[in-house]
Amino acid sequence: MNSNPTRSRMLSLIMLTLMGTGCAAGSAAEPSQPFSGDVEDVLAITVRNQQLADARVHLLVDRQRVRLGTVRAGASEVFRYPMDQIRNVQIEFDVTLGPRCITQGMPLGPGDEAEATIPSQLVAFPGACRSIP
Repeated sequence: MNSNPTRSRMLSLIMLTLMGTGCAAGSAAEPSQPFSGDVEDVLAITVRNQQLADARVHLLVDRQRVRLGTVRAGASEVFRYPMDQIRNVQIEFDVTLGPRCITQGMPLGPGDEAEATIPSQLVAFPGACRSIP
């Protein structure tokens, strides 16, 4: 668990209020394996999906795209990604039959906890969204 709860809460608020302008780079990697090690060596990301459709979630770490998994409609999932140092991180999601959205990058590292919400109305999403052709 993160030993600094103030920083954890601050990261959560930052993730929810980011204004993004980027787009995904690179190709998708295979889904990450379940984590079974020390929580101090991972980035924990909670994704809340308020959409009426499922959303596929990816993590961009220094522009390398890694698939985290799927968050069902109206549900939440916690994903863990091994981190060895602080890196630039973005969260990308695409809603089934909907747009692809991405947050602005921010520095995160091992032991950090971040939260992201996929709002029911994507006009309320503080990142950049675009239609998938």
